[in-house]
Amino acid sequence: MGQLLSSKRGTSSQPPKGYRMDLKLQTINGDVHQVSIESSNSLLELYEAVARALDVNPWTLRLTAGTTFFDVATDGETTLEALGIKEETDLIALRCKVCFLENPGESRYNANYVCTVLHVRQEGWNRMEVEFSVRGDGSLGRLQKPKDSQLRFIDDTGERRFVLPESVNLEVDQDVKSGPSHKKGIMTFGGVPTDGGVSFVYGAGGYAPLAMNLSLGRE
Repeated sequence: MGQLLSSKRGTSSQPPKGYRMDLKLQTINGDVHQVSIESSNSLLELYEAVARALDVNPWTLRLTAGTTFFDVATDGETTLEALGIKEETDLIALRCKVCFLENPGESRYNANYVCTVLHVRQEGWNRMEVEFSVRGDGSLGRLQKPKDSQLRFIDDTGERRFVLPESVNLEVDQDVKSGPSHKKGIMTFGGVPTDGGVSFVYGAGGYAPLAMNLSLGRE
């Protein structure tokens, strides 16, 4: 306990400095690893440290101790000390499947303007990639822009959310004003769910939403 107290007077209002911990981590197959981290570090930082030790992406992990599951979604910014994680805590690292959907369907304007979703995959804690291929025959002019597409969902407060892609990387960009056009690439969405129900809508307007259950993408 003495290590946690400051030797200087008048500093009681300052937050206590974290101390170094060597945590014992066991994987589901019995391998044991040691992770060194400060007690003042956050749960998210612990996940990142464990991921480095196991050479995996942090969002593919679930950390538990006994019957307790340490959830980044609710406690990611909470310190390890506040969560009661100590050197004597026996942590177990479980691997979980990230979300991956193959050919979930289409977002259509009409029979001649169709966006096919090829893959939907998780690429972070709250990040999803949508690989798409959209075609139009030119009868209604150019294709709408991929950057105006949306992922729609209902958040934890019950509010309906509409999220635009953070980035769009095109592999094919054949854009013709009065003839057949084709765009193919990947949209990356941040701040979105990685399970549960979402809808994808291509372009700025007129395309029908594609409803997807991301939970079905976890094996």
